Amino acid sequence: EFGLEKVFVLQKSVISRCLVHKKPVFVATQIIHSMQQKPRPTRAEITDIGNAVLDGADGLILSWETATGNYPVQALNMVHQICRDAEAAIYHTRRFRELREMELAHDVDCTATSAVAAVEASNRVRAAAIIVITTTGRSAFALSGYRPPCPIFTVTRHPQVARQCHLYKGLHPILCTEDKLDDWAEDMDLRINTALRKGIERDFLQPGDAVVIVTGSIAGAGSTNTVRVFNVPQIDSDEGLKILRPASNTGHHPLFE
Repeated sequence: EFGLEKVFVLQKSVISRCLVHKKPVFVATQIIHSMQQKPRPTRAEITDIGNAVLDGADGLILSWETATGNYPVQALNMVHQICRDAEAAIYHTRRFRELREMELAHDVDCTATSAVAAVEASNRVRAAAIIVITTTGRSAFALSGYRPPCPIFTVTRHPQVARQCHLYKGLHPILCTEDKLDDWAEDMDLRINTALRKGIERDFLQPGDAVVIVTGSIAGAGSTNTVRVFNVPQIDSDEGLKILRPASNTGHHPLFE
């Protein structure tokens, strides 16, 4: 329907529109086509992959390169390396400012506002990660839409939500399989502990790192309205992470007071 000379403009336009509407967007087909037969990509393919990352795509999809190509592993590793280098070239502060300017009029609810505050806080304190506690995944999706420079640990008890998180850039889903506690504040503490442990196990976090936590002030979906910043505590070999338990059932966490 369009001339070949317009393909690159249309790709950038589609990615931009998806960023505005906070929808995941992927670039697919002939990503690194020459590696079906050759062990090295062309300069043009490397540039295309880097530009897709810089434009804000959530992911790249390989097809024939890994399905029938002669160098499937090398192709995947090459795309991985190019994406990592392209990510390092992103000016995150300017990207965040541009995404704020592109916000739609309806992006003014508590969830979206909390996401903006969390990303702004992560930029200011150079946070090692953002931890979001979510039921439906909406809070995590909103955070991903503002493209923070650090990973977003998405803690949920719902497998479907955890799977959906893989579609969004920067989200690292953590499925909490621990039994749900009757006390909401203690259960929140349990889920935060789970995220911190996973972050340390995967070498994303170290004791003393700044972390931004996004939660709700009450139980239930759609209640995200709280952003907190604290440092990862030291690990105790017997007791695990030294996270303080709530002193009462008020829903307040003494660690952040």
